[in-house]
Amino acid sequence: MGFAADVTLLACAAVLALAILVALRGGRSAVGPPLAFLSLDVFSWNFASLAYAESGYLGWHWLDIGTSPLSPPLALHVILSFAGRRRRLRWPLYASYGYYGLLAAASAGGAFSPRLSAFDASRAWPTVFLAGLAPTMGLALWVLGRHVRTATIAEERARAWLLLLAFGLVAVVGSTELWNLLWPAIPPLGGLATLLGVVVIVFVALRHRLLERDLPTTAAAQAVTLAALAFAGYLSAYRLLAHRSALRALVLALVTLALFAAVRRAFRGLAERRDRLERLAVLGGLSAQMAHDLKNPLAALKGAAQFLREEWAQGRRGPEQTEFVDLIGAQVERLQRVVEHYQRLGRVEPAPQPLAINDVVRGVLALQPFAARGNVAIVSELDEKLPLCEADHDLLGVALENLLRNAFEAMPTGGTVTVRTEWGWDGDGETVLLTVQDTGVGMNPRTRERAERGLFTTKPTGSGLGLAFARRVAEAHGGRFWLNSAEGRGTTVRLELPARAA
Repeated sequence: MGFAADVTLLACAAVLALAILVALRGGRSAVGPPLAFLSLDVFSWNFASLAYAESGYLGWHWLDIGTSPLSPPLALHVILSFAGRRRRLRWPLYASYGYYGLLAAASAGGAFSPRLSAFDASRAWPTVFLAGLAPTMGLALWVLGRHVRTATIAEERARAWLLLLAFGLVAVVGSTELWNLLWPAIPPLGGLATLLGVVVIVFVALRHRLLERDLPTTAAAQAVTLAALAFAGYLSAYRLLAHRSALRALVLALVTLALFAAVRRAFRGLAERRDRLERLAVLGGLSAQMAHDLKNPLAALKGAAQFLREEWAQGRRGPEQTEFVDLIGAQVERLQRVVEHYQRLGRVEPAPQPLAINDVVRGVLALQPFAARGNVAIVSELDEKLPLCEADHDLLGVALENLLRNAFEAMPTGGTVTVRTEWGWDGDGETVLLTVQDTGVGMNPRTRERAERGLFTTKPTGSGLGLAFARRVAEAHGGRFWLNSAEGRGTTVRLELPARAA
């Protein structure tokens, strides 16, 4: 093996360690899953390219050209997830997966079709690859560059700059592997680009919390150890079975499948655990509130029952006991209303009636000074000329309470929460806007995008119910939900509800 082969071997070991590190520690990060699969894909085609160059066995060639086209869309997926723009730019991402997925299928099909095999060996293959690489990585690098300019926190800018360096290096220098197929005078430097890019990404993960958590050195050591064992399995199969190509290919394929399965199982296990915790947190929050609401009527029932039992035990029966019997009946009806209330809240089924939204806001805000923490100031800016809307008082009240609770928790050292109502227009008619704005810690783009999708929280004991419930309430009323947040600049949540027709 020469110097280039040694560099490729080091790159393979490094990228495999990165894949294992992300699989072990990056399950809760938006960047984690696509980065793990990108690492495994880059490892597969780098090792296959090296093995083909050393052995000439065509199976390695098919593995190389069948997996390498998946790297650009996976890289774009990683960058869009990091910048919090995966949902907004999902169609370019889908187009990239479709384009390169077809190229990967056609490339792997060369093992079975002479026509596709001729395509793989022609100059058309690198040309098609490069034609898709320019817009895919161009978009990825543009997103990273824009993120650098808009990031408000120094550490976030550092993360974005380093990722821009890593992916830019791999895109430009790594593409020499393709240019070499068109003009052999260009040296192929893909292995070197991969090694340098992985080193930068590992540095970002360990030093700048790319995976949204601190990674101890023991985690890196564990990943390196597992990667070394897996890599040793590859080398052993390659060298010990050098003259038994079919068996060697089978062993290496099994090792690769085992690695992919291990990563997939790790992420699936983490996802299932997170889903269970979210459901339990939601149920715990609702059950705590329900227990609080049931406590008073149950206490009244117990007191009335004890009084009547003592009265009857002493043989006293008279008209004065009637009020306690009436009290029991009233409290039973109250319990029934509480149960129906929570059933309706759980299903988010509005019972609309003409409603002045300012009345809802005043009622909720009247209790908030007791819930606010420390130096939190509550400011209300209510438009007194708002039209009525057809809405459910209880659902809107609970949604506003949840949003205010989120705002208080986002300002542990104090700040200002502004609740605003105003008139709006959505193109179809009048709307009523309810806005809750805080000056808290805000969200980075990854957290904001996950919060927009549904249940998600950054608090260890949180359920993520507040934003998800507010969204469901707005949509159940035929309205819309808006979330805007910037790290270090606070969060703004807006509910837009249709006004009542005149």
